[in-house]
Amino acid sequence: MAILNEIQKWAQTQPAWQQHAIALLYEQAELSEDDFEHAYALLKMESGIPDPKHRTHRTLTPEQIAAPQAGRAEIQLTAIRDLRGVNALAPGKTLPLSSSGLTVIYGDNGAGKSGYSRVLKQACRARDRSEKIRGNVYVHTELHEQPKAKFDALIDGVATELTWTDGQPSPVELSSIAIFDSRCARAYVDNHGDFAYVPYGLDILEGLAKVCAKLKDRALRDQATCRPNIDAFTKLTQTATEAGLLVASLSAKTRKEEIERLATLPEEDIARIASLTQTLNEADPKKKAADIRARALRIESLAARASDAEAIVSDERLKALRNLIDMSNKAKVVAQVAAKRFEDLGALEGTGGESWGELFKAARMFCVDSPSVAGFPHLHADAKCPLCQNELGPEGSMRLASFDEFIQGEAASAAKAARKTAGDAFKAIVDASLEYNLDDSLRNDLEASIEIANACGASQAAVLARREAVRKAASSEKGDAWEYIPVLTASPVVSLRTLVDELRHSAKMLEDSVDIIARAAMEKQLAELDARCQLAELKASALDAVDRFQLAAKLGACSSAASTAAISRKSTDLTNTMATREVAGALMTELQALGVNEIKIAMKPSSAKAKTTFKLVLETESGTAVADVLSEGEQRAIAIASFLAEVRLGTGCGGVVFDDPVSSLDHTRREHVARRLATEAEERQVIVFTHDLYFLSVLMDEAKTRGSTPLALSLSRTPEGYGVAEESLPFAGSNIKARVGMLRSKQVDCARMHKNGDVAGYRLHVRDFYNDLRMSWERGVEELLFNNVVIRFRKGIETSRLAKVQVTPEDLTAINKGMTTCSNYTGHDGAMVANLPTPSPEEMSKHLDELEAWRKLVDDRLNGRQRTQP
Repeated sequence: MAILNEIQKWAQTQPAWQQHAIALLYEQAELSEDDFEHAYALLKMESGIPDPKHRTHRTLTPEQIAAPQAGRAEIQLTAIRDLRGVNALAPGKTLPLSSSGLTVIYGDNGAGKSGYSRVLKQACRARDRSEKIRGNVYVHTELHEQPKAKFDALIDGVATELTWTDGQPSPVELSSIAIFDSRCARAYVDNHGDFAYVPYGLDILEGLAKVCAKLKDRALRDQATCRPNIDAFTKLTQTATEAGLLVASLSAKTRKEEIERLATLPEEDIARIASLTQTLNEADPKKKAADIRARALRIESLAARASDAEAIVSDERLKALRNLIDMSNKAKVVAQVAAKRFEDLGALEGTGGESWGELFKAARMFCVDSPSVAGFPHLHADAKCPLCQNELGPEGSMRLASFDEFIQGEAASAAKAARKTAGDAFKAIVDASLEYNLDDSLRNDLEASIEIANACGASQAAVLARREAVRKAASSEKGDAWEYIPVLTASPVVSLRTLVDELRHSAKMLEDSVDIIARAAMEKQLAELDARCQLAELKASALDAVDRFQLAAKLGACSSAASTAAISRKSTDLTNTMATREVAGALMTELQALGVNEIKIAMKPSSAKAKTTFKLVLETESGTAVADVLSEGEQRAIAIASFLAEVRLGTGCGGVVFDDPVSSLDHTRREHVARRLATEAEERQVIVFTHDLYFLSVLMDEAKTRGSTPLALSLSRTPEGYGVAEESLPFAGSNIKARVGMLRSKQVDCARMHKNGDVAGYRLHVRDFYNDLRMSWERGVEELLFNNVVIRFRKGIETSRLAKVQVTPEDLTAINKGMTTCSNYTGHDGAMVANLPTPSPEEMSKHLDELEAWRKLVDDRLNGRQRTQP
């Protein structure tokens, strides 16, 4: 198992997809299509291709592989017991095993033999564990137990109990037991017609190399399929533009952001294309430029007028005016409060008001030119009033002084000043020129920009309406009139000035177009923008092409990753260190022991694509291929030889288990295998499961020839379940003495049925009893009367035994009587009137005693003991 252990350690250093493939190849010779798709998905994930099914990888663990045996203790199994949940095997039963030598376990089909075999394969970490252990199909799945078993073992002679549970790591000690099964047949015909042998374990690397080759081929095919068709970009690639160069070099490294950037054109770039096209196609660019500049100047003046008008009736100006008017009104109220004191002087109503104040100012001006009242308003009582020309008197003089004091007071001055400020602000608005002068000529200038023209018209109307509303609000005594001032529409000023900039830019372009260098720059710019427009139309295709290039690159990485170079190096390394010529020599020895020596075979090492083999080359003058010579049986024998060679070369001394080793072998080949296994049992514990009765017989004889007594077990089905073991050979494989004992047990069972009144069951078992009794008489003739001179299926006749053969009349009488009695109660169809009644248990016992008496008589005669026939 050392090669497997090395491969398991090496696998841990490999990518996840290889780990997964190795784990599967350990369990099965080839990957199914589903397994291959799983491995392919993992390989693509390694290269950055996501798996929509989110599959995970398996790993070959140390617990799956038998541990190296170097320096290990000697392990000998003595029993398998307390099985639970294993197929339909009877629970709690024990399968005893001989701790040394040979144990042969016979079971007919359906007797339960495969259940024990599967437990051993799982527990001992056999390579082939594909046959899963199932619960009893006759019991509901909810009642199924987890498969488990206990192994009684001797570890360096010390009794030890080992427990195995399905799904959990098996005891490492059990891995010392080697299992021969179908997966050990690592010998096959190669493509050169030679018969090749792969050391146990290296077939995994060979299988992995095949998987890699298949994955590489699949990746290359997918890569070719996913490459994008770039014919749609042919026209664009012929332009010496940034967009053209980008699509010409599309690859997996192309940045999608660059495609997005170049394929996305803002509105100004689209407008730029139209402008450049028109400029470059102009017949008289200088005249056109002059016309455009004149137009720009007119529009610029319109923008200035609109800007000024909007500023005059702006929210800020109106808010300021409203505040000034409010302040004037408040100052007026204060002045009116101050003027109320004239009521105490008996002054006329309105004194202190605005009109009165004007009157007082006029009187002051008049007094300047009249010497008699030059001191107005501080006049003597005998002076005349400048207004009524009457003498003032003391009271009138005092009144004028009070009036002057009021006029000169702060309240009156503040009211006056506020009134003037508000009046000036109001006048600035209502007297301002708000006309845009949007005549037909200007409308023609704005014809290409109808939205701007409409905005100018709407703005003009809004400005005038706003001023009229201000006029009404200012003269209204209701303060809420200001709440109904209409709002200004969207200002056209920014658009007008933008248009002016565009016109002047267009004029400059026209002027520049006359210059060769400047014109070339414009033509290049136009080509770049045109190319970007083309790329915008092809953007989806370009992005898809990059995706495909990237996928192709990743698939290319998959193809490179599927190289078998590392696998070949590992295979060569293991071959040089473990699969040496020593293996070849051991294999040749085993082949000769198994009778594959009718043809001359030479061993030739071969290594290619991670497949390291020792080729069995047929040495013939004609050069005939081994595949045309070796039969299926010989190929099976080579598989057994391969297994035994590797077991022999192992440094451990663990036992070996063979599960039906002679299927497809002829009688001669079975004898070779039996002889080889009997020889191996002299060195180590050998356990053989078989359903081949002839092979069982030959194997027992070969063991006895070597002086050993094999442990023979028979598995049968009982009411408790399948796989119940008895320490005996099956009836057909037992000698006549053992058969008498088995028949004695059957007679007891029949007597019990007879006593219990089970008539139908009794008749059936009686017929079975007499059928076996008849076969026992026949076996007696072969074994005793003819002294084993001739044995069915044995290839030779042992004439040396004839000396003891003696046939007496008494023998003939006893045999004839016994056979006639049995024939009366077996399957012969006689006349209805001749049908005999079913024998009683006593009669059955009597007829069996007659066979036993004759057996003893002949046995005594053969062994020189004198005895008279009863």
